[in-house]
Amino acid sequence: MPSGITMPASLWRKVDFKFKYGSRKRARFLTDVVGRFVKEACIEFNSKCYVDVKDCLTLLQEFGRNGNMEKLVLKPASFQVSWPEHEVGRPFQKNMLDLYIEAIDDIIRNSRSLRQLSLGCIPEFIDHADQIIQLLEERQFSSLECLHIASVKEDPDSYGLLDLSVHPFCGFKNLHTLSLDYDYLTSELLMQFINVKGKVPLEKLILHVHGLEPGREKIPNLLWDRMVKANPDLAVTLSLVHSIDGCENLFDILRPAMPLVHFRMLFCQILDVNCINFMSRYMSGRLESLCIMDGLDQGKPVDYESISDEDPFVMLAWKCPNLQHFTLIGYRISMENIVAIARLRGTQLKSFSIPNCCISPFEEWEEKVASSRLLSEVSISLAQPWQPVPDEDLPLAVLDPFADAELAYLDLLLQDQA
Repeated sequence: MPSGITMPASLWRKVDFKFKYGSRKRARFLTDVVGRFVKEACIEFNSKCYVDVKDCLTLLQEFGRNGNMEKLVLKPASFQVSWPEHEVGRPFQKNMLDLYIEAIDDIIRNSRSLRQLSLGCIPEFIDHADQIIQLLEERQFSSLECLHIASVKEDPDSYGLLDLSVHPFCGFKNLHTLSLDYDYLTSELLMQFINVKGKVPLEKLILHVHGLEPGREKIPNLLWDRMVKANPDLAVTLSLVHSIDGCENLFDILRPAMPLVHFRMLFCQILDVNCINFMSRYMSGRLESLCIMDGLDQGKPVDYESISDEDPFVMLAWKCPNLQHFTLIGYRISMENIVAIARLRGTQLKSFSIPNCCISPFEEWEEKVASSRLLSEVSISLAQPWQPVPDEDLPLAVLDPFADAELAYLDLLLQDQA
């Protein structure tokens, strides 16, 4: 701490550190002043900038000497980190990724009561999840409440897997929120949350789906039923991220007893409406949000096929009484069906995101008044002004197949870990 500066620790219980252009000076100051006694920290950093990656490491190392740390949340500007192999002029120094892992280990080892650890979906950190979880079991088994070790893969079709032991999860007595990659969800893992004495119920299970190993276990519906009985408030968030495998095998993942609350398909290039119909029929009781986002095909929305006279998304709105958030981007939907969804869910629908470029006209409406009538009809149903998402406000990856898609969903996935 700079000489002559004293600050009551109570004033700095929670601090947001922002290592990015325009905020670095303040973040470095806070590192020096409060790094060793702050209790809750959120670190935003430009993971593509060497300077910010290095500053973030310095802060984590400071936290490693802070026994007060209770909550640590990483918020990178990209899930892909530009790791410098060695610091310039110091060729024999350990590489920076190893130093990051050591710093995270020190935080776990030295914190007296770590309640939340969120690793920001950075895949290189998750590659060390086995040792991180083992250390958490040894040092933080009674205090840990939230653990976020889900990742976003740079290449969803090619990545390694850990031999992740499930037994530590039985020892986390107060763990109520867990995010992880679907690769590691097994019946044995779920059993660690069923009928374990002295353990709080699991409330949130957040799953990221990338690739699917051939022949991997299919979680039986009966086990999901037992899971819900043991954890009655459990809410599952299922995010398929660039997951063609996941979409093609979605019926191996979805189960009627799975308490699915949030469902997302993010740039998966496939939309099987049979899965939407399955959710409408079997999983309607808990579903609160649906987000399907894909790129346009040569500048035009993709048509989805309906196997019945009823539109699958209209049926979903009808069947799901708790649906509050609806996003459909990249697929063509008619004005008629947009109005139907708005009428069915009414004021309960807190967000209703449909791009202007994805809306097809309703033949029974005159072309001159169709757009204004659509706005009027939906606005009346929602009891607030509504308009489609302007094309210029869409994520660039929706319009340009060569753009970086993660910018379209980064904030959404990181919000799960806040």
